Amino acid sequence: MTVYNDSPYSFWEVGLPIILRDRSSKIIGANYVVINQLMAKEKRDINIGWLNPIESPVGQVEVMPEINLLNDDVIIKISAPPGSPPGKE
Repeated sequence: MTVYNDSPYSFWEVGLPIILRDRSSKIIGANYVVINQLMAKEKRDINIGWLNPIESPVGQVEVMPEINLLNDDVIIKISAPPGSPPGKE
């Protein structure tokens, strides 16, 4: 699976709850993955392991990223050198 951070922000930690459903929308698998230091505009390939084999064909995959944007500590702060970007002197 490829995760793409399309935002202008970099995050220390992103939680990814993953739900697998069969063709009749019955849940056949669930997992939770944490991605550390996901940078702005970064694309990252991740592998997801399952404790038990998936018995039914997968009809739908739901991924719901969890980031608490109200908590300022989740965003990676960038310290820019003087003059970069302009106005940060």
